[in-house]
Amino acid sequence: QGAQLRSREQHEQFDLGAETELGALSVNPDGTLIASASQRGTVIKIFSADGGETLQTLRRGSGNAIICDLVFHPTLHIIACTSNKTSIHMFEIKAAIQKCIELR
Repeated sequence: QGAQLRSREQHEQFDLGAETELGALSVNPDGTLIASASQRGTVIKIFSADGGETLQTLRRGSGNAIICDLVFHPTLHIIACTSNKTSIHMFEIKAAIQKCIELR
């Protein structure tokens, strides 16, 4: 799944990652949240798909990793991250969900 951005102006309002290039991108099943990971793979950010606000920032680790995939659970408030470090990280994203609801 990919985020379809309507215009250049809308694209520019999303600060999708840190100082490095984008490593991974995912959209939740409802299309309300966008997750991104930097190429370094240390930080994952959750954004509102409507306004581009950063809702939650997650720390995967301190060492660089190649993020293979970001996956939103279809019904629970969880996002999973896989990397070349042979591990899976799971994060609760209730804070992002709550902020997204408040922004509507």
